[in-house]
Parts: sequence; C-alpha cells; structure tokens
Amino acid sequence: MGSRCFDSPVLFMKLGITSNHDENPTLGEAIAHVLEQPSDEHYLFDIITEDGLINHACIREIARTEAFAHWRNQDH
Repeated sequence: MGSRCFDSPVLFMKLGITSNHDENPTLGEAIAHVLEQPSDEHYLFDIITEDGLINHACIREIARTEAFAHWRNQDH
C-alpha cells in the first residue's frame, strides 16, 4: 500500500450514519480522525472505499503501517 492511496476519497461513517467530519475526506484523513477519538470509540467507525469496507480493526492495522506513517508525516 503506497502513501498515495491515503489521498483517495472515501465515505466515512459512524454507526451507519455518514459523518459530517468532512464532506469529502480522504482515506488518510478518515483514519487520522478515528485515531484522534478515544480508543474505546474506534469500533463505532467504518470507512468505505471503492474496494470495500474497512472496519475499526483494519483501520488500526493500517494506521500501524509505514505507508500511513509516511503519509501522516507529509503536509496534511
């Protein structure tokens, strides 16, 4: 997974309701938003990409990758 994929637009949801966090969040922005929430609330979030659903467990796994760390360290 390259860091450019984190700039792809996604549908960001909390408990099945589209979040108003950002009108067109990117994958990286959505993951960063989830990480900013209390850890006991991470399970409330889902991210939907054109490839499918990313649940809270996958969000945490992606957040630990070198590619995400690289994306986050850029100007975002």
